[in-house]
Amino acid sequence: MESFLRAVGLAPSEGTPLCEMPVASRRRPSSADRRALSLQELRDLLPDLAGVAAGTEPGILSLEDEARSLEYLAPKEALELLRRWSEDVVLREDRSSIPVGSGVPAQFLRSNALEKAFQGLRKNEAWKHEMADRPLFSADGSSPAEVFAAELRSVLQLSLPRAASQLAQPLQEVLSEPSAPPETPQAVHLCLQMQQFCCCSRGAMDVASPRESVATSSSSFRRLSSAREYFEMFVVPVQTLWLMTCIQPHEELLKAGTLIKFQEDLGHSFFISHQWAGLGHPDPHLLQLKVLQDALRNLLSGNSSISASMVMELLAGQQHGVSMHDKLADRLFVWYDYFCCPQANVAHRQSAIDSIPAYVGRCQIFCILCPHVRHANDNTLLNKHTWAERGWCRLERAARELSLHPDSIATIEIHSATHQVLSNTFDWVRCPVGEGSFSEETDRERVGEVLCDMIKAKLQHYLDEEDLHNYRLLLNTQAVHFRNLSVRSVESLLPHTCSDEQDPASFALGQFLEQNGFANAVERNDVGWMPLCYAALAGDPLVLAALLQQRANVNDGIGRQDPILQFAAGTSVLDVCVCLHHNNAARMLIDFSADVRQKDGLRATAAHWACVGNNVEGLQLLRIAGCSLGDRALFGELPFGLACAMGSVRCIKELLPVTDRQELAIGLHSALLYGHASAEVVAILVEAGADINQAAERPEFFSAFGLVCAFLSLRHHWRPSALSTYARNVAGATPLICSILSGSFEAAAVLISAGASLELSNHEGKFPRDFLNPESAPEFLVKAIGGCPAACDAAVAEHSQRIWVSV
Repeated sequence: MESFLRAVGLAPSEGTPLCEMPVASRRRPSSADRRALSLQELRDLLPDLAGVAAGTEPGILSLEDEARSLEYLAPKEALELLRRWSEDVVLREDRSSIPVGSGVPAQFLRSNALEKAFQGLRKNEAWKHEMADRPLFSADGSSPAEVFAAELRSVLQLSLPRAASQLAQPLQEVLSEPSAPPETPQAVHLCLQMQQFCCCSRGAMDVASPRESVATSSSSFRRLSSAREYFEMFVVPVQTLWLMTCIQPHEELLKAGTLIKFQEDLGHSFFISHQWAGLGHPDPHLLQLKVLQDALRNLLSGNSSISASMVMELLAGQQHGVSMHDKLADRLFVWYDYFCCPQANVAHRQSAIDSIPAYVGRCQIFCILCPHVRHANDNTLLNKHTWAERGWCRLERAARELSLHPDSIATIEIHSATHQVLSNTFDWVRCPVGEGSFSEETDRERVGEVLCDMIKAKLQHYLDEEDLHNYRLLLNTQAVHFRNLSVRSVESLLPHTCSDEQDPASFALGQFLEQNGFANAVERNDVGWMPLCYAALAGDPLVLAALLQQRANVNDGIGRQDPILQFAAGTSVLDVCVCLHHNNAARMLIDFSADVRQKDGLRATAAHWACVGNNVEGLQLLRIAGCSLGDRALFGELPFGLACAMGSVRCIKELLPVTDRQELAIGLHSALLYGHASAEVVAILVEAGADINQAAERPEFFSAFGLVCAFLSLRHHWRPSALSTYARNVAGATPLICSILSGSFEAAAVLISAGASLELSNHEGKFPRDFLNPESAPEFLVKAIGGCPAACDAAVAEHSQRIWVSV
């Protein structure tokens, strides 16, 4: 400390030259140091800011690091420190023009130090608890942080005009914001301003939908947190939902006393995630509402159940669905955006939207409401595939997966009144939030801040649970999750030390090993992963190259299947890179002689994994390096077949020129089996010449797929499931039969419009009509199977040109 004080000019230098004076360590405080310091300790630790301004440039740079200690101070101590700094600046500002060190003005460096202090303050968890201890807008308009916020405001007003020139403009916008609406108490509005400052985020809202953005004209500097509610969570009892004949906005239901502030001891709640079917109204014709009402009524009465999807059973082994008929209706509640989020008051609506991640975490059931309905304005067909393309829907799904208690949350898809399935839990990695579509591009910045907070909270949760493997997975996949978002990855939460390593590769390697808790570059953990495998998730070529120089094996793979990312045992680091679109890293691995034809435990090559990730550039890279497109995986799929199975449209189009007609038909069946047979995928295959009536061959008994089908057919007698039903009837089944068995009704509509026969049976002598359940299938498909094929034409109008060309 003495050397630090000498460096900043607050202690006698004793003749020591400035260049020889040591500067304080840039190490962040360890977990053991994170406690509330006394004011006396603060004064001993941090020098007078004005004195620093008259001191040296190294001293001020050191102060920036010490200022970050605000991240670990108790709120009152942090406030006292800011007040003292502000007063010092006001009293001694006449010295601000004095140059220091290399001639940089002291005012600039002093402002920069103060900015670092504010940055530390924004990360202060105790501060956040003080500022957001309760929902921002409570019923009586009071706030527990009102006095504290007012005191902070006086400090900022004192310091801003004269000190932090770099912060003055954005903070003055917050402090000079117009007064609150009449219905918002001034004290609450003040608290909002302070909370916006402390969390520092911007956003915009589209008046048409509370989730599709926040009025472009309003600027917010609040960083959103998945762990905090900025508006209280309102729900409606499920019995009230059943009685609704129209969808009223939040204000009307609140005035009528229909809405309830949700508390966990009241019962269980459903979070309804859906795509709006109109502009300015979520469901103008009440088509989605009718499906939701009937589905919940059937689930609770036992007339329908939530079955496991075929792909969940095939890839994850999940056979059992969820039954809800034993649940009490009077203890079930529903969160639905339009009537649970304020619509009239923009500030309140924004706060409710900011709280959506917290709402998801409090709900026991996450419902994807995705029936086949037409958009009221542009007439596009809405379904699960279009829902999954929306950026805000992807964010809600990410909030579910990043919930601190995901095992207590069931994710179900509601396709119709009697057709509900468990949703798979790994598509969210393949479909990053930032690659979704947004009505307003400015929403990407807003969404990025939300996602960043959720990931940080989840990382801390994994550390608290001592789940180091999943911590490493999430830490290193941030490059995927933040793709197309303007946010920086969350730094490791593990304690780390400063390094004086000058070589960039060695420095990056040391940082990586320390952040991931590895002792060396070739350590394999208890789940069969080595540092190189985790580095492949991040895709940093510098780190990968450094690990390889430390004798890591370029062809190394993971030791066992990963249930979150669904990588098979033996998946190589090259497979991981091409699947996650880390093409520069993949190119570097190939330069280090990675085997492009190596197979994993499911006999899939890197080309298969590139198709799983829909990575055309990676696929082209592998082809140039000599990777074969003719190798078949365990169930007999070529890379093209796996591209169809995963709905990877770009890879399908890339491989069409080298795919024969027989493989087109196999690809069509693969798409139906894995549940990714969207109308677009089927239409592309039909246009390319796939035989829409080609029956599936009976699997060879001793093949992997044949043995699986034989086992499932036998098990069907005492434990039927969607997959066992498929396995029992797939022999000789046409694509139309397979689409009905797999619940791919959109694909069935394309096939019928393209001329698929309704009179071809499988080897059991069953026709498409024998497998169709009129109560769960869309009306257009029921009519088509009943003898009116033209009923499907309107449902697939977007793809009619491809279908007509094929016909």
